Amino acid sequence: MREVRDHSASMVLTLAFALCGGGQLMNGQWAKGFLFVTGVAVLAVLAGTCKDSRFFLISVLLWLAALVDAVMVGRRIARGETVGPWTWFRLHG
Repeated sequence: MREVRDHSASMVLTLAFALCGGGQLMNGQWAKGFLFVTGVAVLAVLAGTCKDSRFFLISVLLWLAALVDAVMVGRRIARGETVGPWTWFRLHG
């Protein structure tokens, strides 16, 4: 479990927008961030080599999920909540 002080949700959003998984890395969720970075990279390579737009669509959806997760978890950290390395966003509360 990790608690971060002076955590900026807007900085997390900026980093997550620039790099899929970057927001998770800033939130201190290293394994989850690496999973997102690797997943999008593999899907992008598959989309390019297989010429299949489904891989591209899945990679965009994964990036959007990572973006939402990074911001929502970042807000929890900014509020002073302690989050674990695999804590995911909640749509309520």
